[in-house]
Amino acid sequence: MNKGLLYILLLFITGFTDHINAQNYPLGNDTTLCGGQSITLNPFTNVLIFEDSLTITYNATLGQTQLQGSPKVYMHAGYQEVAFGPVIGWVGNWGQDDGLGQMQNLGNNYWRITIHVRNYFGLPAGANVHALALVFRNADGTLTGKDDTGNDIYLVLGNAPTSPFAGVTGFNKRDNIATILWSTLATSPTITVNTSGNYSFTVTDTNGVSYSDDIVISYANAQLNLGNDISFCGSSSVTLNAGAGFTNYSWSTGATSQTITVSSPGVYYVGAQIGNCIATDTIVVNNTLPNLTPINLGNDTVLCGNIAFSLNAGISITPFGDSLTIVYDATQGQTQLVGATKVYFHSGAQLVPFGPIIGWVGNWGFDDGLGQMTSIGTDLWSITINVQSYYSGVVSSTLNAIAMVFRSADGLQTGKDNTGNDIYLTVGIAPTTAFSGVTGIFNQSPYTSILWSTGDTTSAINVNSSASYSIEISTNAGCVLRDTIQVSLGNLPFVDAGSSQEICSGESLVLDAGNGFASYSWNTGATTSAISVNTAGTYIINVTNNLGCTGADVINIAVLPDPIAMFTYLVNGNGILNFTSNSSNAVTYAWDFNNDGNTDASTANPFYTYLNPGVYNVRLIVTNDCASDTIIMPVNAVNSLAENDQEYSFVVYPNPSYDFINIQNFRINNSTIINYEISNILGKQVIAGTISNTATPQRISISNLPNGIYFVTIHDQQKSYSQKFNKL
Repeated sequence: MNKGLLYILLLFITGFTDHINAQNYPLGNDTTLCGGQSITLNPFTNVLIFEDSLTITYNATLGQTQLQGSPKVYMHAGYQEVAFGPVIGWVGNWGQDDGLGQMQNLGNNYWRITIHVRNYFGLPAGANVHALALVFRNADGTLTGKDDTGNDIYLVLGNAPTSPFAGVTGFNKRDNIATILWSTLATSPTITVNTSGNYSFTVTDTNGVSYSDDIVISYANAQLNLGNDISFCGSSSVTLNAGAGFTNYSWSTGATSQTITVSSPGVYYVGAQIGNCIATDTIVVNNTLPNLTPINLGNDTVLCGNIAFSLNAGISITPFGDSLTIVYDATQGQTQLVGATKVYFHSGAQLVPFGPIIGWVGNWGFDDGLGQMTSIGTDLWSITINVQSYYSGVVSSTLNAIAMVFRSADGLQTGKDNTGNDIYLTVGIAPTTAFSGVTGIFNQSPYTSILWSTGDTTSAINVNSSASYSIEISTNAGCVLRDTIQVSLGNLPFVDAGSSQEICSGESLVLDAGNGFASYSWNTGATTSAISVNTAGTYIINVTNNLGCTGADVINIAVLPDPIAMFTYLVNGNGILNFTSNSSNAVTYAWDFNNDGNTDASTANPFYTYLNPGVYNVRLIVTNDCASDTIIMPVNAVNSLAENDQEYSFVVYPNPSYDFINIQNFRINNSTIINYEISNILGKQVIAGTISNTATPQRISISNLPNGIYFVTIHDQQKSYSQKFNKL
């Protein structure tokens, strides 16, 4: 016969048989899990596996009943473990449709309820139930339905439940699931898996019909593991890494990155997702030495040129980093220091028990770091020393005790022990002394060892080669502090922006440091490779290459001024005149003594012989690398004549003139100051003044005078002398 038709026929015959199919017991969708996770496969979430149910039908018209026509009926039941035993565990919340008692109306005063006895009464697996005691009630519980004698109705359980009361019938409905078989060969309703694979189950009902479903479980490659609980030291930090490969991260700090850096102790949690997989982990971070300063070697560094560079850890290991604090009560012992304004610590070291006291230290009255104490209260004084350095040259790595005397600023008043002797303090982890006026507090360096990547064990090392240098410092709490610095060697850049030189006034010069440097800095403020200069000064260029190394060049620029021609002369007699150049900034000289256009001399101070007396226009041309200047000045040449017989007393030049004239005196020598005046052609005075009675030309500005003919007149005590000039 067709299996489907047979199943329908069986369902029709029993009236209560459930139909099983994979849609009612699915394994769910294929799933991706994170590494280390497990999953429980349970297709029977809402099914009581291998558990029979009991259906009870009640006729509300039979027995002693008040429930005919009642709109709702509730079963109030207890169970009996053995025949004639007590009824216990009464259950049934009438008026509350909570699954405990409410019955289904079948019509015509018939009511039905189906229960799983063990679950209904909350019994453990294997517990025995002989019979049920029943009372039926309305919604408020005041109306009841009982047996013919008005007592509780009993239903004896078994394969075919029976009751002496005709108004109640019981029917055992057997669960349709007979067997379960997983692909793992498990026969339990659920299995737990933690490896990738295709998992399936086959369930067979009591009619021999089998049904199945399967699911694919995959594990993501990403692994979430924060590692073991960790500790960090001092104010350093630790980085927590959730691992790569996830698409989303969520930390208890609010961060959403793969890693976080934490510097506070606490419990840190992270959740990470990849696909539908969400993994979590927790780690505890502790701080072993909260007050420990982290090691910092600084930023990566480039060494420019062949120089040494010092790497310093900045710490001292025990015992050289240990310190000792001594507190002194100036009111104790044989003391003269009560009320002292300053107290000094005078002490020596004892290396072995009963050994001599050596290396006495303490400069009372001198606040030089050797002995002065700090007031910490009325007549209470304190000092903290590093034993190894305080008794430098005396104490090695071992010290037994310290002998001490406390003194005033002048050293005359002292504080000693009760017997007037030196006070002894035995040094150790717990310093001790027989004198109650002194206490010692030992502060051990938390650092116990230093190891550089070079193998050095000192606090600082000098390096002069490119490398990555690291340091490991161990502490007495088991912490290891680390830091690394990259040191690179770079060449000093060579820069040549030009040579020191002179330029002419008005000229400019380009100073060029050349291309190829990362940055330029001139002392003028310019940041270009080249600058143009036109003033005298010292120009400095600093260049930096791509490694950060700097080089410099210095150029001195002088501005050469234009030459100014000027000369004087001296008459020696017999027609010989000595000429002296008073020119400034001159390099070459060209003299024309007789106005013939030829150069008669090229030295600064020549002489010339005039054959005939008279006034000659002498021209001097001076030059330098920048320009030239010319002056033409009349000179009075005398040949075998005395100077007081000369015809001319003074000369005015240049003539014609533009902005100035020079007045040069020849004869007038009877006063130290000579008066002069300048008049126009109408005889009106326009300029007046005085000049010195010397042979040096006196320059007078005429730039404000209109163009025209003017007369210069000078006066001595006997007469006046005049010369004419033309202002252009």
